[in-house]
Amino acid sequence: MNTLSRTVFVPLVIFLVMMFFKVDRSVINMTTVTIGITVAAISTIFANQYKVAEQEMASTLFLSNIISIFSTGLIIVFLKI
Repeated sequence: MNTLSRTVFVPLVIFLVMMFFKVDRSVINMTTVTIGITVAAISTIFANQYKVAEQEMASTLFLSNIISIFSTGLIIVFLKI
């Protein structure tokens, strides 16, 4: 669920908030796509280093990469970039 929220729901919320505040469209586009990019590998590195939630972080990174292939494409199509 955290992967789905990170790659789909968070960009949607950011998009809606920025539209509400009438932010420039190019800034909305760049921010929404950037927010939708996969979870950084650094979280997995820290999890392994400190021996905390290693399996969950590895799974999150893997699923985030898979989901991001589709979600980033959909965001780009939706925003007409």
